[in-house]
Amino acid sequence: PAYVALMLAIRFLTDHLRGDEYFKVAQRGENLVRAEQQFELLLQFVQRTDEFEKAANSIFAQAAKRD
Repeated sequence: PAYVALMLAIRFLTDHLRGDEYFKVAQRGENLVRAEQQFELLLQFVQRTDEFEKAANSIFAQAAKRD
């Protein structure tokens, strides 16, 4: 999810800088806001990496017990 958030942030920012050619917007600046939101989401993913790893390890451990 962090990689997807990063890629979207870069795409929104690039599109904003190029004049909103790819992602259509109602008004100038919307893609910049979208980019900022995706960068914030990326930051949240990075800050919670340990939690995600623990959850994934728990799921894998439970799956291994069933096998």
